[in-house]
Amino acid sequence: MGSAQRIVLVVTPLVAMATLAVGLHIGASDATHAAVVRVAPHARGQTAYTWQITTILEDHGVPEVEPRAGVTVHAHAGNGKEATWTGDTNEDGVAEVRLDLPGVERGDPVDLDIRGAGLEEPLAHGRVTWDQAAWAVVAPGPFVRSSKRDGKVALDVAILGERLVARVPTPVFVRAISRDDGHAIGGVTITPEPDPGLGTSAPSATTCANGWARLDASPVMMSASLSLHAKTADGRTGEWFGEMPVAPGAMDARVGDAKAGAPLHLDVRAPSERTAYVEIDDDTGRAFAAAAPMQPSGSLALASFDVPPLAPGLAWLVTSSDARGAEKLASATLARPFLVAGDPMPPGLPRTDDACAVAAYLALHPAGGFHRAIGLDGFVGRDASNAKRKNKGRAIALASLAVAALVEGLVIVQSSRRGKEGAGPTNDGLTVVVSLLLALLGFGLLAAFLFSHA
Repeated sequence: MGSAQRIVLVVTPLVAMATLAVGLHIGASDATHAAVVRVAPHARGQTAYTWQITTILEDHGVPEVEPRAGVTVHAHAGNGKEATWTGDTNEDGVAEVRLDLPGVERGDPVDLDIRGAGLEEPLAHGRVTWDQAAWAVVAPGPFVRSSKRDGKVALDVAILGERLVARVPTPVFVRAISRDDGHAIGGVTITPEPDPGLGTSAPSATTCANGWARLDASPVMMSASLSLHAKTADGRTGEWFGEMPVAPGAMDARVGDAKAGAPLHLDVRAPSERTAYVEIDDDTGRAFAAAAPMQPSGSLALASFDVPPLAPGLAWLVTSSDARGAEKLASATLARPFLVAGDPMPPGLPRTDDACAVAAYLALHPAGGFHRAIGLDGFVGRDASNAKRKNKGRAIALASLAVAALVEGLVIVQSSRRGKEGAGPTNDGLTVVVSLLLALLGFGLLAAFLFSHA
């Protein structure tokens, strides 16, 4: 075997393995930057959509949220309306994006193009997919489960937002009805008897003509129980006892006098610093959403929000430390109903200057959650291009192995023939073939390097 043949036998596998490695590198998935858009219908009387985007980095099949600065969302609707939002996603990779698209209703065509600063490919691009699921999830029921409910005066208890907040006075609404026929009883004296871990605002309260009364309760710990004693002027009595649900670590936020057409300012407080996710929803859709880090404010943490004007009617103020907390209303997520005063009010709603009627209405309208659907997934558009890249890399890798094997075989055959024939003339045809295959293998390696940097 000549020195040239020995070099070929040694170098060929090395070149083949190098080509194989580069080819497999081409086929491997690159780190992918993408965005997922969760859509919701707009609120009553509004033209702006508030959608939540999450920026994600997927590297070697492992996705994780990616905070990004300089994100631009451009929307183009089928009716020709366009809207653009520019901002940053937070440490959770989340941003609440407000897009004003007059004349666009749920289900209408809307194309989105989402770009990130410094990225050539869009984070997401395509048409929004709407679903037909109900927006507002029905709550299981407004009243706290009781362990005792006795007497001719039957009492029911509802909490604004369904759960108490530790060390924060929270409205508790009490309804008194006749056990005989279920009619509301006005003028009933309600006397609370809380356990040591629960404080109440007043020693007693009296029901309005509609049978409702209000007490504020503030738990000190994560569990609290309450006894209520009812008595009418004619001597009828009633007893109620139950465990009061508490939302551990929940944020406290209240809406003052909300008036249609006027901006609204919200202060959100919590016992510790975190990201506050705040949104206002009605029975039609999302009216407002924002996220902000809470800052120290005395013994608490504070975040403030300015809300654009709302339409008159019933709405819910949702506070959470979870970007998707409003969908399930679990753990420390609270949804507090409130009324936006306006003229005219939607049918069936009480006058906002009638405190007794408002208390009864809010008590009976807890929220069960607000549905959001994935309207655009930036990863979906990458599947086809990733598959092509993987197939290209595999083809280069396998072709390099095949060529190398053929070269090695031909060199061995050529060497064997020369050994049998002595030092006679070489097989020129076989030498030409080997030379061509070596050149082909070299070009394959060059192509692999070029594709890997494409």
